[in-house]
Amino acid sequence: MGEAGVRQAHAGMGQARRPAEGQYEKNERNEERRQVMAVYKPKRKGDASKFYVCEFVYQGKRFQESTGATSKTMAREYEKRRKAEMERAAAGLPTQQKAARGSL
Repeated sequence: MGEAGVRQAHAGMGQARRPAEGQYEKNERNEERRQVMAVYKPKRKGDASKFYVCEFVYQGKRFQESTGATSKTMAREYEKRRKAEMERAAAGLPTQQKAARGSL
């Protein structure tokens, strides 16, 4: 395979990728939309918190809540439950009590 063939074979590599958390992407109308979904331990006064915080955007509003969880897996589960709860409320379906922190 010659040099031209190598260039042609690799021309499209690295072109299609998704934005990382907190990055921007363009939708079909060329408008930018921020992707924010994060689970992290906040640092205050140099010390990391004991609990994880979840941060996400739902219907154009930013939500940031303490999960009350000390493991990242449990914090991600809390985030999923909380978002599902908000979707049910927006659809007019009955919601169960607010997602409990730190429990499954």
